[in-house]
Amino acid sequence: MSLFLVLLLVLLLGGGLGWLFLNDPGYVLIAWHQTSVELSLTLAALLLILTAVAGLMVLELALGVFGLRRLLQHWSVRRKAQRAERLLAQGLALHVRGDGVRAEQKWLQSARLSPDAFSAAWLASESARHRQEFSLAEEYLELAAGRGDHLPLELARIRLWMAGGRWEAAAARLKNLYSHYRKEPALAEMLVDALTRLQAWQELADWLPRLAGQLGRARAAVLAVEAHRQGLAGVTDDRAGGPG
Repeated sequence: MSLFLVLLLVLLLGGGLGWLFLNDPGYVLIAWHQTSVELSLTLAALLLILTAVAGLMVLELALGVFGLRRLLQHWSVRRKAQRAERLLAQGLALHVRGDGVRAEQKWLQSARLSPDAFSAAWLASESARHRQEFSLAEEYLELAAGRGDHLPLELARIRLWMAGGRWEAAAARLKNLYSHYRKEPALAEMLVDALTRLQAWQELADWLPRLAGQLGRARAAVLAVEAHRQGLAGVTDDRAGGPG
């Protein structure tokens, strides 16, 4: 059925074009030195369309069959990466000269262009964090989401939460990450810091045996004693503050 409709459409189109060729009074004159060719306006338009379609087909064939599309894509990616590196370097130079605002803009441009945007996004985020603009700093980090290594981005985001006083959120995210990155020392240190700031002594004592491999057994033992002492002090304070 679809083939019949296509054939019918082709016949109708051919009949319409034939009628136009016979009745269109316009013409196109093509002259080159002593040679000239006269065509009807409709035929000239049709030839122009066919030439354009043929040119696109040849271009598509060259891009697909001979690998030109892959070469162009590789060239485009490489050019963007080189520009991102230049913007990153320009931002660092501006930062050293004390122009933090322009440096931040350079880093943002670099993060949008680079296939591995974490370095530039983190620098822009740190610039915003120093101004206490924590929401903006987190938006900058999102530019690196889905590109490059996942863990550095997560740790940078959690450090940002900790700098903004969001200790509960930081501790919860660190516990979740621990199940995937058990051997990461930075994660263990940050979790100890978060639980200490929250004064969650019993929870810290429960976590220390699991973190001993990353913290070192000697330090883990010292922290365990401190958590136990603080926990006992808290119990004593609660009893002292209770009804007599």
